[in-house]
Formats: sequence, structure tokens, C-alpha cells
Amino acid sequence: MKQPSSSKLKQELRDAGAAPGDATKLSQFATGLTRLQTGTPKLSDGIRWRPRRRVWSVLPAVALAGAGGLLAGLLLVALAQTSFPGSLLYPVKRASEAVALQTQPDYRGVLMMRRAQEVRELVSRNGSSDLVATTLHDYATDAIAYKAQTGQNYAAFRYCQANLQQAESQARGKERQQIAGTLAALPADIN
Repeated sequence: MKQPSSSKLKQELRDAGAAPGDATKLSQFATGLTRLQTGTPKLSDGIRWRPRRRVWSVLPAVALAGAGGLLAGLLLVALAQTSFPGSLLYPVKRASEAVALQTQPDYRGVLMMRRAQEVRELVSRNGSSDLVATTLHDYATDAIAYKAQTGQNYAAFRYCQANLQQAESQARGKERQQIAGTLAALPADIN
């Protein structure tokens, strides 16, 4: 099938009522379409031809982004280990401790000692009574679970007792009563 020439197509479009500028654009478009049927389009046709990208060229970027995300996550967890109750990174610290506890149940003693240190630190920094109460509750929960897990009295309990007694001596009013109540509520062989 023979294709009409560009000038002949322009004339036919003008005869059909198309404006001269529109007839030129439409004839160029039609010429580009006929070239699509017969072969590769040319850049001069105003059509951009892009070769297919292979999936393999995307994989290194995805792997690099994943490795960067993992590294950023590990850095965030490492920075969170020094945080205290009420700070922005404290929930990250608690989440990482929960993961560590799932993989190593003996880690509960370390968590118990951390909570006792946090109570002492909160009292010395004049932290809010709510944070002290929450951290004391977490300590008591960890201490009872650790006692049930080990069945014995370890030096970890003495360490916690010393931290809580020091916090009690520095605390005032409601906080002092909360700490004393926590120490008294735990089984006698823990304290």
C-alpha cells in the first residue's frame, strides 16, 4: 500500500477545512505513524525512543538502599541504648530489648538492672513522677520474672536494691513512697 506524501496530505487536510498550521502538524504526525509501521522512529519525528531497561540495572540500587536502611536502623538502635524514659529514642531501646529478650531469655537480669539504674537516674534528674512510677513498675515486673526464671538470689538483685535505695534517699514525697513501696512489695529474698 502506497503512503501519501506529506505535501499531498497537507493539501487534503486544508481542503477538508483544517487551518494551515494544523494541517502541517497533522501531516507530520501521520508521517511519524507510518514510520512506526515500517521501522524504527527517528528522533527528528518528535518521538523519543527509549530502549528497555533491564531489571538487573535496578538491583544494585535496591541492594544499596536496603543496606543503607539496615545500617541506619542499626545506628538508631545503638544510639537508643543510652536513652532514658521520656526521651525520643526510649521506645526504640525498649523494642530492641524485647527482641534481645526473645532471643536470649537470660537477658532479663540485665533489663532488671537497667530499670533500677533508670529509676535512680530519673530521681537524680528530677524526672516526672509518672516516669518514675512507670519505670518502677517495669523494674518490678522484670524482677519477679527474673526471680521466677532463675529461682535463686543473684548479685543482680543486690545491685538493683542498692540503686533503688539510693534513689529512695534522693527522692521526695510521692516518688519516695513509690520506691519504698516497690522495694517492700517484692519478695523478701529478692531484696
